[in-house]
Amino acid sequence: RVLKPEGVFFCSAYGADHMAEISRLVQDFDSRIILSADKLYEKFGRENGPSLLGPYFSKVEWHRYEDSLLVTQAEPLIAYILSCHGNQNQYILDRYKEFRSFVSKKTADGFYITKNAGFFACNK
Repeated sequence: RVLKPEGVFFCSAYGADHMAEISRLVQDFDSRIILSADKLYEKFGRENGPSLLGPYFSKVEWHRYEDSLLVTQAEPLIAYILSCHGNQNQYILDRYKEFRSFVSKKTADGFYITKNAGFFACNK
């Protein structure tokens, strides 16, 4: 109703493997850690976006943003991990020195992180 007849709807999304290495990293440290209770990509993401958008648009195209990260310092990665909306602080804060040492070893030669993000362009 809001989109003009020739208008294009854009929405961003990411895939199931987006930054998955970070979750594996914290689980290797402590298997109880979950960085996010909600897997938002299951609600709307790269994989299910076409089926969710398809009923409303005649054309749905995925445009991937080619990107990745190579983290060479522990501190920024730890800061990101601690800022997530999961239970990580419950298991990391009391063992912070051990966790910092663990992450420092993992980032010493560069820690590669997959980025699987982009946007859908949709036409009526």
